[in-house]
Amino acid sequence: MVAYRAIISRFGVSKPHPVRPQAKGGSAVSPSLSWRPPSTGSSRGGITMPTSSIRHLGHGSELSLAEAADAKAAAATRAPLPEKKLIEPSWPDPVNMKMISIHEAEQLVRNFHQDLNPLIKILDLHLHTHDYVRSSSTVLYAAMLAAAAKFFRKDIYPQLLSQAQQLVTRAMSETLSHIGVIKAICILIYWKESGDRSSWMRVGWCVRLGYQLKLNYVRNEPLPADEFEARLVLDRERTWINLLCFDATYRRNHDFDQTPHLPVPTQLAIDKWVEETVKLGNLEDIYLAASLDSTKIHNVIFSLESTAPAGVDILRAHCRELIQMAEQKYYSAECEILSLFEALPARSRLLTTGLGTKTLVGTATYNKTRMSIDSIAISLSSTRLRQTNFNDPMALADFSEHVSNMVATLEMVERNEGLLDRLQDTIAMTLFSLGELLAKLVPIVGPGPMQQNIFRWLTQIFNVCTRCTDREDGAPAFIARFYRLLLLHSASVSVSMPPTRAASPVVGEQASATLTQEAYKNPFEELGWMFPDGAEGHQNALQSTSAADNEYWETLFPGASTDVMTWLDPTQFASV
Repeated sequence: MVAYRAIISRFGVSKPHPVRPQAKGGSAVSPSLSWRPPSTGSSRGGITMPTSSIRHLGHGSELSLAEAADAKAAAATRAPLPEKKLIEPSWPDPVNMKMISIHEAEQLVRNFHQDLNPLIKILDLHLHTHDYVRSSSTVLYAAMLAAAAKFFRKDIYPQLLSQAQQLVTRAMSETLSHIGVIKAICILIYWKESGDRSSWMRVGWCVRLGYQLKLNYVRNEPLPADEFEARLVLDRERTWINLLCFDATYRRNHDFDQTPHLPVPTQLAIDKWVEETVKLGNLEDIYLAASLDSTKIHNVIFSLESTAPAGVDILRAHCRELIQMAEQKYYSAECEILSLFEALPARSRLLTTGLGTKTLVGTATYNKTRMSIDSIAISLSSTRLRQTNFNDPMALADFSEHVSNMVATLEMVERNEGLLDRLQDTIAMTLFSLGELLAKLVPIVGPGPMQQNIFRWLTQIFNVCTRCTDREDGAPAFIARFYRLLLLHSASVSVSMPPTRAASPVVGEQASATLTQEAYKNPFEELGWMFPDGAEGHQNALQSTSAADNEYWETLFPGASTDVMTWLDPTQFASV
């Protein structure tokens, strides 16, 4: 794996061609990629179709049978170019239906590119301009508007979401083969409603459609010289990389061990792909590469559970090496991406920053990537804990270090206003798994410094999510209520159960004399500010909270969340 600083020295960053497509009425809109009127052949949806194009059966034929056979044989040897002939039907969009004005829609598209797309990295900022998306994919256009309105125009969000869901349902029922449908579904999955349980099934549908559109083909030839064609090719590849990450995430969280999953192609040279897309100004595709690398590491860690004892240490060392390489590659990417950003001409920087108030290459996406790598490290160390029956002091010390890093990263995420809410299910799934493990460790480690550290971590996460809560159905609110329940459960069992092992060692700043010599305190005394009425008074309230929030966690962890809520049921807590 190469450091991305090499990309700067070898390639630099080129400026997208400064052209101005004309909006309706003749007014100029934001610069985009090279957008030209058709010269030869026909044009559909703003995309030129050469006269030599082979059409699907049923749409007419422009080549002889021999020519078509030769073209088909040649196409089989390389990844296909974008399917220009599969054009979405012209359906009414939210602007046509007078839900919002054209100016409001343009602002929401800017909001999406500035604050949401960096977290999912599914669109090309320079390709998917307002006018281009509206003219090429009504389904994607509606999904972008709905997702942005969820955070920036809450007054019209319900109407826009309803319209987007209706268009997606219609596209699926009519088996519409268009890349915009895949992107729209992924956007609505990432920023879904709290009670929406369709994510896993919709990801599978998108995978099938991706295969149908041949998005899984690995390109071996250089990008087309034409920038427009090059962006379309990269966009297909970007979509498939997103599907690889979506499929791996939901398969892992749904605990479908035997479910076939999308393999990451061994011939997919992600570093080379990043070099190509960064040259066109898509700086944050570096973090999409980080997500793919994280997926591959998770797959290796997943195989640890079924590895023979003789090979566990070797495979674990390999995982540790992969994590260290990812840290070196992407933690240092912050300054490298900023260097790339500064290398862009001023006009492209304006495009990248949207309204010019903040950079997309700043801390938001970087902190998300840091948290992803921290989560991988915790997964690896937790497998070691389980395989040693929680009796290895070094394994516990390693685990403690990674949890401390995760909590520190979460506090950094809090500084990006609204980021925790926009990360939504991504952060919720990570913190749910971490909280479950920490709470189960409380009776295992027994009273002492390690147990106090667990309470400190749980409390820190609770505090961060509480401060970031601005709506009751947002991810921070669900996480805060879950951690409140974890704290009550942990405080209860810690004073009612004898320790099952000796007190564990602590590392780093945790090993101070003050901490190691501090007398053990009743956790309820430590957490009295959180439970002013006492544990008994809060059991009923927390029980109702659990029932209300269970539906949300079921959408992320079907079955598994029910098991967790069972042992966290306040009626099962020991009296204190």
